[in-house]
Amino acid sequence: MGEYSNGPPYINVSPPIADTQIADPDEVVLVTNDAADPSRRRRRKQRMAEKKATTRSRLRVLDLLDESLAGVFARPARAALTTLGTVLGIASLVATLGVSRTAGNQIVDRFDELSATQVTVRARATGQSSGSSRRGTPLPWSVEDRLLPLNGVVAAGAIADVPTPGGIRTVPVRDPSVVSTRTLPVFAASPGLMDAVRGRIVSGRWFDIGHVTRNDRVVVLGVDAATELGVSRLANLPGIYIGDDLYTVIGILDDAPRDVGLLGGVIIPSGAANERYNVSKPERVVIETEVGAAGLIAKQAPIALSPNAPEGLSVSALATRPKPATPCRATSTRCFSYSVWYR
Repeated sequence: MGEYSNGPPYINVSPPIADTQIADPDEVVLVTNDAADPSRRRRRKQRMAEKKATTRSRLRVLDLLDESLAGVFARPARAALTTLGTVLGIASLVATLGVSRTAGNQIVDRFDELSATQVTVRARATGQSSGSSRRGTPLPWSVEDRLLPLNGVVAAGAIADVPTPGGIRTVPVRDPSVVSTRTLPVFAASPGLMDAVRGRIVSGRWFDIGHVTRNDRVVVLGVDAATELGVSRLANLPGIYIGDDLYTVIGILDDAPRDVGLLGGVIIPSGAANERYNVSKPERVVIETEVGAAGLIAKQAPIALSPNAPEGLSVSALATRPKPATPCRATSTRCFSYSVWYR
């Protein structure tokens, strides 16, 4: 380093770098007097290596798809079992929800249909009517002849409980050491009761008007009563004893949605019940109507069953909400609006 007489100090450096096209600015190297220093060169290489190491790696979509397929097909058996398990799980969930929803809807629809098409008529008890003491009107057994002609009636039948008929057994000999006598409910019914309660005969038949007129001692067993008595086949015309009277079993009732109590009892024709046990009138009448006709039949049935005293009968049907009042037209001279509630 030297000095001019009237100027600043100067530094002796090597000639400038020739102008060349640089591919990467990070690789520019200044050539100085100490450029050949090995330690500086190592430090520079170390910094470049650290910078490349911290550079963010990138995964292309094609690489990702390749890795996914490789992972799936590396163990095909395990992949197939995993897929099968997932499919079975979803299928079982859908099936469970579908079956439960379908069953629930069927139960609701069936209940609504049974309720909406059923009318029950009973004899009103003495003093049941508010504000007066009306005598109950007895019901007749010939309900089919009186109700079936009404428009909207599908089936009708009458039923009554038989009081104290006696024990029921299948053998004539009473053995004190063996319990052979059973206590089962006994019902007297008209021929149309099975259709009114939507009954189904699984074996044999239901009694008809001929059995009632002749006072035949025949019975129809509910399926639960038949199981308890050990009656399963009717080919040999089995018989049962109600008290000391022998009755021939002609049918087994398998289902009765409107009156499930019949499945555990013994059903005899009304003629035999009247002759043997003095059951001269039914306790209730069950009517099946068409959809939408229950309200009309509920008003007409008491008159058909007892024309002289319909107020002595109690009618129960599905409660219907009153329709909204319709505005009267300007051209009409009269406008009537009414609604009846049945309970």
